[in-house]
Amino acid sequence: MKMKTIPSSSDDDSYDKIREIIIADDEKNLSQCKKLLLALRQCSISTVEARKHLSIMSVASRIMELKEQGHNIVTTRIGLKKVARYFLFAKKSDHDE
Repeated sequence: MKMKTIPSSSDDDSYDKIREIIIADDEKNLSQCKKLLLALRQCSISTVEARKHLSIMSVASRIMELKEQGHNIVTTRIGLKKVARYFLFAKKSDHDE
């Protein structure tokens, strides 16, 4: 599988972590949910970052789909704008109960 790093944006220091995210090459045709999940496994991601770096316009919808699949994702709101930051937490294992 070819891998590439998301390019750094010189005018956005807040994207330091996100540029480290490794995503599969476009020819692998990963779904938006899979791309988002790969990103979330590396670090938290905001609505703006997912749109800009992963080309996912309906981020909240993809997050909802991932939650329905059982992924433990926490959403926090950023400022007064309609921007969210998403955090992925490990699923509870049977041993944790």
